[in-house]
Amino acid sequence: MSLGIIPWAWERDVGGFGVWLDETFLISDDRLVTVELVSGYLSIMTPEEAGGYLRAWERMVALAVYGDQAVALIRGALAALDEYEDQ
Repeated sequence: MSLGIIPWAWERDVGGFGVWLDETFLISDDRLVTVELVSGYLSIMTPEEAGGYLRAWERMVALAVYGDQAVALIRGALAALDEYEDQ
């Protein structure tokens, strides 16, 4: 398991494809993706449709930072929160 963080300020465009998702999704395999919507859940059960979510996931992984870079982002966010609470 790894934890990747997509920096908020980064341009979320990899290879000309924007990565701004309005819903969360769970990839079970290359034929089943469960999408959480406001009104319920949607099960994507065809490889063609699931492929779109697999490609979106790959783009998000490419934007994320890991390891020391992720730790630095978390520490920066915590420091900003401390500063905000001290005001």
